[in-house]
Amino acid sequence: MKKLIAIAILAVASVIGVNAQSTQSQNQFVAAYNFATSDISVERANHTRFNSDTDSHGFTLGYTRFTKGDVANGKVGVLGLTGEVTANFDKDEANQVTVMAGPTLQARNNSYVQPYARVLAGVARQHINRANIADNADASFAIDGGAGLDFAFAKGSRYGFRTGFDVVNYSFNGERTNAYKLTAGFRF
Repeated sequence: MKKLIAIAILAVASVIGVNAQSTQSQNQFVAAYNFATSDISVERANHTRFNSDTDSHGFTLGYTRFTKGDVANGKVGVLGLTGEVTANFDKDEANQVTVMAGPTLQARNNSYVQPYARVLAGVARQHINRANIADNADASFAIDGGAGLDFAFAKGSRYGFRTGFDVVNYSFNGERTNAYKLTAGFRF
């Protein structure tokens, strides 16, 4: 069994190694793990107030379509339109799902390190259940401002590792709040 796993790992690594030499595409996909933290406040009709720091783990799936750029001179487009879905869950029946889209600016002409910045807008849905004391769900408009770095596996490769930081502003139970999100994953 160990030999079979080792062969599978070598096969995947060789495919990535061969494809890592390919030039960057206009299409970029991201699959990542994220950690988010936010401060949630719930006030019940009987004046019971509940405050909680909600730390959660989740995943991010994103797609960006970049402008074509000047391919003849080896320049790729740096402005793109991003669509992203994130889902975060904590151990106490709390979750948040966001669906957002917006512009991304990325220094894709840099060799190995490619910084990016973006602003996304969309919808956030949050559900909190704390020992049946506070069981609330809400959906609202959300805006996300973020930045980070992509580390290419090879010079000019479209495959790489992504790390980023985002601030997501949304409304929960009638109050605007921020979630702070750290992301680490792969782009391809």
